[in-house]
Amino acid sequence: VERSDVMDKRTIETRNRIENAIIDEWITGNVPTIKGITQSLDLNRNTFYIHYANIEDVTQKVLDQHTSQIKNEIDKYEIKGV
Repeated sequence: VERSDVMDKRTIETRNRIENAIIDEWITGNVPTIKGITQSLDLNRNTFYIHYANIEDVTQKVLDQHTSQIKNEIDKYEIKGV
């Protein structure tokens, strides 16, 4: 395994953890903060900033991903004629 492959997997895992933490905050009715996210994930704040510029940045990414998933599901039903 090359070092770059390991870093890519770590990057993906870290981003997924941050994004899921944002969703968890929404579900529980809390306003996500960098401090809260990094504390709950036991991450350094610098780690957050390596991946995202701010809370709005990660929020937009999560919303874009979910919007795309919903659109794909709708497209499947439209193709089937359901």
